[in-house]
Amino acid sequence: MCQWKSRKGTNKYKWARHKYTTKSSNTGPDGDNTSGYGHYVYMETSKQNGQGQTAYLKSPALPPSDAHCLTFYYHMYGRDMGSLNVYIQKPKSRKKFLVFTVSGDQGDMWHYQEVAIASTCKYRVVFEGVRGTSFLSDIALDDILFNDGPCY
Repeated sequence: MCQWKSRKGTNKYKWARHKYTTKSSNTGPDGDNTSGYGHYVYMETSKQNGQGQTAYLKSPALPPSDAHCLTFYYHMYGRDMGSLNVYIQKPKSRKKFLVFTVSGDQGDMWHYQEVAIASTCKYRVVFEGVRGTSFLSDIALDDILFNDGPCY
């Protein structure tokens, strides 16, 4: 995660490294996916108003591949949850291609996700968090990995 970059989106939101529970009750995880005591990244939504505000988490440039499998865990718990979008993007381009999306309250648990990626040129993976209608929309990510070969 050291080479990943958090970029502010349409407002002052960003992805932040965190440990244990989030600042607001009834949203966000109580701990990381692996042990409950480690770190994860999340988008804290209680500081700013604004449904639809975004934050971006961008990977370093990755080499072309016929088959990469992106795996990660996401946590989207909160009555007014927004969306998580995952894109691939050429490093010097603004155009993004959607490869995964999920919206709404997914319950107070971590969910495992695999995304198959094939690209003939270098690319980045971009996680976009989109704020829901209130502060009850913290989105968290953990255990983001790239595996060579197809997803199973």
